[in-house]
Amino acid sequence: LGQEAGKRRTIARLIRLLDKAGCRVLVFDMAFPGTSTPDEDLELIQAAKACNRLYLPVIVRPKTDPDDPIASGLAGMENQDLVIVPAVSDWGRIVSSAGLIRNLEGLDAVSAGVGHITCVPNRDGVYRHYNLIIRSGEGFIPSLALRVACDLLQVRAELIEVHAGHYLLLPDARFPGGNPADLRVPLGIDGSIPVNYVGAWARSFPHYSLHRLLAAESQPRAWEALRGELRDSIAIVADVSTRAQDFGASPLEQIYPNSGIHANVLNAFMTRSVLRQAGTTAQWILAGAMFLAIL
Repeated sequence: LGQEAGKRRTIARLIRLLDKAGCRVLVFDMAFPGTSTPDEDLELIQAAKACNRLYLPVIVRPKTDPDDPIASGLAGMENQDLVIVPAVSDWGRIVSSAGLIRNLEGLDAVSAGVGHITCVPNRDGVYRHYNLIIRSGEGFIPSLALRVACDLLQVRAELIEVHAGHYLLLPDARFPGGNPADLRVPLGIDGSIPVNYVGAWARSFPHYSLHRLLAAESQPRAWEALRGELRDSIAIVADVSTRAQDFGASPLEQIYPNSGIHANVLNAFMTRSVLRQAGTTAQWILAGAMFLAIL
C-alpha cells in the first residue's frame, strides 16, 4: 500500500473497489487502532459494513510469565466477542493472551470476523511456526487465517475441538466440490503449526500495488481485466512498504513480508496442505543425518 496506507479514506475506497471487483473475502493484515478524523473513521466503518465480508486483525500480547493471572480470567471476559469456546479442550501449554489492541470502536462490530496476527519467530529470528490459537480464559482467540478458513469451510466454531500436542479438529469442513468431512490440523503443544511456505515472496502469490488498483477504476479495459483476475479470490491487504517495517526472515528468504505468513497458512487450510510437526525422535534422526552430512 505504501504511503497511502495510513489514510483511512483511501482504505475505504480500496475496500469498495475490491468489493466491486468480486473478491470472495477481504482479509486485512492491518490494524486500525485509535481514531483519525471523524469523517475518515466513519467512511472506513461504512465501507467495511457495506462489504460484509471483510476480516480484521487484532494484536495480541502473548503471556510470557506462566504465573501471570491476567491471561486466565480477565483477558477472556474483556474480549468475549473474540473468544471461541471449543466443544472439547485439552489446553496443554498453549500460549495465553496477556492483553491485546483492538481496532477503532465500531469497526470490529461491522466486520465479518476478527482474528489475531501475532507471530513469534524462532530463537534464530526465522518465522517457522504460526500461533494458530492463543488461549483467553476458557476459550481461544483464533488467528486471522483460522478465522477466515472456518468461515470459508463453513465450520461451526462452537464444535471445534482443541487437543494440544495432537490436533485441532474442524468438524464437517466443506471444501468446494466435496462432501463435509472432519479436518484434523496437527497442533503443537503450544498451539502452533509449522508454516508451509509455498515459495519465495515474489514467486508465491499474485501481488497488486495500491496505485495499480486505484488507477484501474478509471480505465475500462484495465478494470475489466482486473475484475477477471480478482473475481472470487481471497484478497489479503497489507502494507509491505519499508515504511511499515513488517518484515522478518523465512526459511526461504532473509527479508520476507510477515503478511505472507498469513497467506501461506490460509492457503494450507484451503488446499489441505498443513504440515505435521516432526516428533522428537524424527528431529533427532534429522539432526543426526545433517551432522553426518557435514562430516
